[in-house]
Amino acid sequence: VSQSRYLAYNNSTQTLQLSGNLIANSIQMGAGSFEWSTTQVFFATTSSTSARQVLFSIPAADVSAVDFEIIATDNTGGSRQSCRLSSLYYNESVEYNEYASLFVNGGVGNFEVIYSAGDIINPAMVKLAVTPSTAHLTTYKMLITVYAP
Repeated sequence: VSQSRYLAYNNSTQTLQLSGNLIANSIQMGAGSFEWSTTQVFFATTSSTSARQVLFSIPAADVSAVDFEIIATDNTGGSRQSCRLSSLYYNESVEYNEYASLFVNGGVGNFEVIYSAGDIINPAMVKLAVTPSTAHLTTYKMLITVYAP
């Protein structure tokens, strides 16, 4: 057993104990053939009302599902929106559901999860897109959980 005041590792049980806060931008659950998911912090911005602006994308071969927790803010327009989307990918199809949505002063846009087939050069992708309600600079703070295929 190796330990300090706030951190202890037991080699025989392969257990790491932490007393205090763990601060990370990405956390993976499971490893190798037991990999389950990776959760990461991600940020994006928009500044136009163009439809289906991609905020996040990942090769379809790397996922079975993706969950998004989003807080979007338009400081100029004084609006904010939070929402959660769960998506499921299988065999060139994506299904998604938006839930737990809250809006302050009308929100900032409409979100969707889409599948892009790719081509001979680019791989097929699963993408989070937004159609913003305004051309104001809008920031998107996201917690994204990608589930292994």
